[in-house]
Amino acid sequence: MSQFFKRVQRFAKKSPIAAGIPFMGMIVAASYGFSYITQVKYDYIDAKYTTSDPIVSILVHQSEKREKLGLKNAEPIDIRKIYFDLAKDDDDWDFVRVPRQPGEK
Repeated sequence: MSQFFKRVQRFAKKSPIAAGIPFMGMIVAASYGFSYITQVKYDYIDAKYTTSDPIVSILVHQSEKREKLGLKNAEPIDIRKIYFDLAKDDDDWDFVRVPRQPGEK
């Protein structure tokens, strides 16, 4: 057995690729392994909020969040209403020229 390790050490000293290829292989294998584990995690989280109807699951999830934040009776946000409110407030200003300091052109 010791001769096997001596041969491996000699080969690794002669060719740095011999040590690099297994290392890169482990990196690639770990990447695939971790992606599988991460996908299982997200599938588990999605399963908590999934029903047969995706729209119902989204509404239930949003209502749970609103209850946790204490927004159960709050008015729902409408982006068009906010846009028109901001656009309406943009027209009520007057141009006022600021007096220059002495010595400025």
